[in-house]
Amino acid sequence: MLYLGHFSFDETTEEGRFGHFTSIVEAKTPKAAARAFEKLIKDMRKKKTLFGEEPMEVYFDMCIELGAVPPTGLITWYSSYSGEVAGRISTALPHEDSGGCMAYDVYPDGEDPPSETPPKGPQEWKPFVTFEPTVAQKRAAAAKAEMERLARQTLPPARKPFAKKHWGH
Repeated sequence: MLYLGHFSFDETTEEGRFGHFTSIVEAKTPKAAARAFEKLIKDMRKKKTLFGEEPMEVYFDMCIELGAVPPTGLITWYSSYSGEVAGRISTALPHEDSGGCMAYDVYPDGEDPPSETPPKGPQEWKPFVTFEPTVAQKRAAAAKAEMERLARQTLPPARKPFAKKHWGH
């Protein structure tokens, strides 16, 4: 069976880049597909094919099992953003006729899906894959922090503002 995986990612750097990507794997079950997606993402990172060396968190937004596709085609993922804050509404398979395709929510650490009633309120998303800073990045950040600390120490003391008696009244 073919599975589409829709992912989002956040780089945990000062620049704060984020984005989305979609990938496809062949697997026998949704769990096997999740393992295949994880391997694919880690391989892409290792080969530096797609992801740089920045620390980042990758979120598995949706997994779609591709069965028979309707003759008219179908949209598999839709995201709509609002305002400056990265709030969004997303849905998988918004068509009335999704053919033989099925969407699966992804639950971290093998958790069971919630009961039939959907949870109320915002959900906390756990990263699917996390790439920590490299040793070189940690050293560079420590060196930068030390340089900033030394620069603050060597600055002349701040001048005190004139008191009212100096205003000439």
